[in-house]
Amino acid sequence: MTKRKLLPKKNQSGFTMIELLVGIFIIAMISGIFLANYRSSDENSKLKNAADKFASDIRLAENYTLGSRKHLAGIDPPDVPSGGWGVYLNIAESAGVYKIFADKNANRLYDSGEEEKEFVLPDGVLFSATTKGDQAVIVFMPPDPDTFINGGRPENITITLHYSRAGTIAYVYVNSEGLVESTY
Repeated sequence: MTKRKLLPKKNQSGFTMIELLVGIFIIAMISGIFLANYRSSDENSKLKNAADKFASDIRLAENYTLGSRKHLAGIDPPDVPSGGWGVYLNIAESAGVYKIFADKNANRLYDSGEEEKEFVLPDGVLFSATTKGDQAVIVFMPPDPDTFINGGRPENITITLHYSRAGTIAYVYVNSEGLVESTY
């Protein structure tokens, strides 16, 4: 019988091709999940930031009233508006725009020429509804300030913002005492 001489077995270390492929597959799956969640959270943050900015601007109008800020736009000399300050939006006219205005004639409504500053919501974020119809006029009347919605007595209003790309919504709530809150 012929003897075959066995070669000493070399100590092999490393991974097989299957082990490498499984490892790469797991890393690819985790990366895909992370990127999908990152993109979703980025889109959600756009809506949250817009709702927070809108709520902040409503508070700004309230602070203008408390601080007796003078209306500077188009008035010479500048004067403190007798009706306080407010925020105006009209979904039917432009669902992505709102204005801070000085209620110069104290009618608790927005009139042409009372605008202090116009704001545009980020691309894709729109106002979609209010609990008071397509228009919202929030006025803070000095000295307290009292809160008036659409020219009426103090009451509450909820304004809905919608981010069309992500299909998400946020709410800005203003109560009759002037408390402003945004929720997502």
